[in-house]
Amino acid sequence: MPQDQEEHSLNQLPQVYDSSLKEWIFQQAPAILPLLLPGASYEQTLTVEQIRPTVRMDKVFRMMYHKEEHILHLEFETGYDRQLRSRLLVYNAGLYRDHHLPVITIVIYPFRVTTAVPPLCIKSGEDEILTFQFKTLPLFELDAEDFVRQHHTAMYPLLPTMNNVHTELIAQAMQELAELYCDDEVTLAQQFIWMRLLLERTDIVPDLEKEQIKERLDMFDELWEKSPTIQKMREQ
Repeated sequence: MPQDQEEHSLNQLPQVYDSSLKEWIFQQAPAILPLLLPGASYEQTLTVEQIRPTVRMDKVFRMMYHKEEHILHLEFETGYDRQLRSRLLVYNAGLYRDHHLPVITIVIYPFRVTTAVPPLCIKSGEDEILTFQFKTLPLFELDAEDFVRQHHTAMYPLLPTMNNVHTELIAQAMQELAELYCDDEVTLAQQFIWMRLLLERTDIVPDLEKEQIKERLDMFDELWEKSPTIQKMREQ
């Protein structure tokens, strides 16, 4: 299959972006959480197997935040969902019931879409019954250069979703990742796979820069072929 057709078929797989983002944060949660929520300190990844399938959430962590234990719920959204705010409320209430700890909810948007606006206010006439606060993190409003300048390598796979992405910046990020994972080609390939998948979908990177970045990533085709994730996608 020609490479461009293969890339297109991969991007048509259901929930491929959602699954990639979940796996990305699962692998490096201790490094990523403080970047998403300054002041947070990772303690434990919580299973969602106990959550009923109809209300299954993306990723949940136990953390220290301002010297107190909290639950952090991260939800990845690649499109607009008019029911999102009420769904987040259900998740938040369920986590509080199960853990009896404050629950902070953050919605992460990798692509430019209409975002949910907090808070969710439920009223009866003029009487306020409930106000639910949550946070949003549109990655497309972040500056990719800031993360590379500070060498936050855990965030590098998400660089194509951010502002100020250019070929030289991605080349520097790829070099740093290659040095970091010089003894682990599979993990290195995984980083580039996530980068490539997000690059295909994002509309924030100019077309010329996107093509040049793809050429850089093409240099790692052998690592791409070794990735268990890509093999699993092909099997599906």
